[in-house]
Amino acid sequence: MSLPTRAQLAQLASELYLDSNGNPVTFAPGLFKFNLKLKDKYKNNPPLTLGHHYWDSEESSTTLANRRLFDTTVTHDTNGGNYYKSCNEHRAMCISN
Repeated sequence: MSLPTRAQLAQLASELYLDSNGNPVTFAPGLFKFNLKLKDKYKNNPPLTLGHHYWDSEESSTTLANRRLFDTTVTHDTNGGNYYKSCNEHRAMCISN
């Protein structure tokens, strides 16, 4: 098991959200969108806790890493910005290989 890549977190966002008109949205690393809707099948049971940032595996140093926010109406990643791994407000998820 390992942390997901930026692309894998973007793919998860594509699975979770629709645009404000109810159309599918395809996310890529760095794509920032507001006014989103959760797909009906995830409204009551999302696969992760919304309102949090999740680390990805793409690090720039031993102390800095990237993350993506998953919230009810917005998702974005750090778009190349790095945040201290010691930040306790962010979460990690593992995916199986």
